[in-house]
Amino acid sequence: MTWALRAGGWLGVGNDPVYVKSRCFGPFPFPDPDAFTRARIADLAERLDRHRKEAQAANPEVTLTQMYNVLEKLRSHPSPSPLAGEGGSRRLTDEGALSARESPAKLGEGPLIRPRSARPPSPARGEGQGIAAPSTARGVGELTEAERRIFDDALILILKELHDELDGAVAEAYGWRGDLSDDDILARLVALNRSRATEEAKGLVRWLRPDYQIPRFGTPKEKQEQLEADLGLAPAVKAKASFPPGAVEQTAAVMASLASAGAPLSALDIAQGYKQGRKVEPRVKATLASLARTGFIAVHEGGRRFGLRRAG
Repeated sequence: MTWALRAGGWLGVGNDPVYVKSRCFGPFPFPDPDAFTRARIADLAERLDRHRKEAQAANPEVTLTQMYNVLEKLRSHPSPSPLAGEGGSRRLTDEGALSARESPAKLGEGPLIRPRSARPPSPARGEGQGIAAPSTARGVGELTEAERRIFDDALILILKELHDELDGAVAEAYGWRGDLSDDDILARLVALNRSRATEEAKGLVRWLRPDYQIPRFGTPKEKQEQLEADLGLAPAVKAKASFPPGAVEQTAAVMASLASAGAPLSALDIAQGYKQGRKVEPRVKATLASLARTGFIAVHEGGRRFGLRRAG
């Protein structure tokens, strides 16, 4: 957004930004993260998309514009939380479904959002559950009655937490701190754009969608390699890589194997993709167990096979 607002044009007297693809999208330097971070970003993005769709399905009168208007109003007054009265953090009004401090990682355990008609009557605003009325919540911009209904119905606090986690994961993908100002972000993106231009002049292109872009814009060598990948043909001269020794690198390697597979894999399947073969199977099993515990991968066939978890 920071890049697009600076690189794009403006309508009229400068109040309406214009998204110009050739200036905003074409030269934008996307991150190039490892497989683990890439999978985490994809998972968070799917959760965010699912949360918004569930909110609108349960409350058809609530639009995305309304949801984000309320979110932006809360962001403009970040402290304290609108869920917190004098007694500190409280639970959401949606039948106490989720603590205000609960991690969005647990959102996959069944629906949180229900239609207004399926809910029990709520207590009066600011009463009963320690939730301060909009006019009395210290440090928070006042929410109107209509905005408070949107806040409750669409679980805007969860929307905010998902966006915050996604922003943090993307910053990590770039190797940046998560608290940079807009000017710092823009300066880093400009520097990265210059670096990528230098790389591309030397023949290194970090394709965003290789399967789509290379057949259209790649070199003959890249097109041939992509064709072989599409057909499932491994390059004849490509030797197996060694399974890395470090825990972080092992996690990235296992995630990459799962991401490139068309079906769930066993620990042995993954191990045999590396030079050491069965010797690294115990380490692969340990990595899979850790990823399964933290919810990054799905378990199949009673724990014999694993795959990347997809939002339903």
